[in-house]
Amino acid sequence: MNMTRQHLSNVSCKGVSAAGPGAFAVSDVRRHDRDDGSTILQNGVPLPSPLPDVMDRFEHWAASSGDLILVTEPCGAGRRTLSYGEAASLSQALAELLIERGCQYGDVVCVIAGAGCDHAVVKLACLRVGLIHAPLSPSLAATASGLSKLEAMVGICQPAIILSENACLPALQKFEAASSSGVISLSRLIGDAECATGNGSGLSDVRARIAIDDNAAIYFTSGSTGSAKGVL
Repeated sequence: MNMTRQHLSNVSCKGVSAAGPGAFAVSDVRRHDRDDGSTILQNGVPLPSPLPDVMDRFEHWAASSGDLILVTEPCGAGRRTLSYGEAASLSQALAELLIERGCQYGDVVCVIAGAGCDHAVVKLACLRVGLIHAPLSPSLAATASGLSKLEAMVGICQPAIILSENACLPALQKFEAASSSGVISLSRLIGDAECATGNGSGLSDVRARIAIDDNAAIYFTSGSTGSAKGVL
């Protein structure tokens, strides 16, 4: 952490504490003033071992602070919010549905949708069961040239399933054969997950196979200099 000497003029090197939920105290703060005017604060106390991966961290917060808001988005005249606890249960149900539809560990799930609550749930569901999340811009479905780019990206991904915003579905009919499970309405699948009654017991075997260095996502470059390139 870099700060100016002025910002740290009242910092004691004997200890720093924080108040509020999750409060902590650091008993050994080492201060290093650098020639460029910045100051480095170094914690001399070893940190506890980190949780193995991002899903372990997410589930920790879902269990301990489930009512806290994870993501929020505009919805009509108000806002739609999703708490950590809601996202945990919904992503678990969605992961089960994806497995039921034939998705297997290491498969790619293309998501043609904007950022928001539903997309966040898909991301978490993929992380739960070792699926590779490939977000694609829904704006590309609005033009012939954009659809051509989408088709190329989907061809690179070779997805097991394609999830899409409802507004894009009419333009994506020719993509039905591009995945083994076709093109599915994202909002419809989320609705199915909200009504699901599973307890996640069927996911334990899949979760046990996931390694910390497994591929988690494919992100595409803009393609401004030619074809879009997928980055694992």
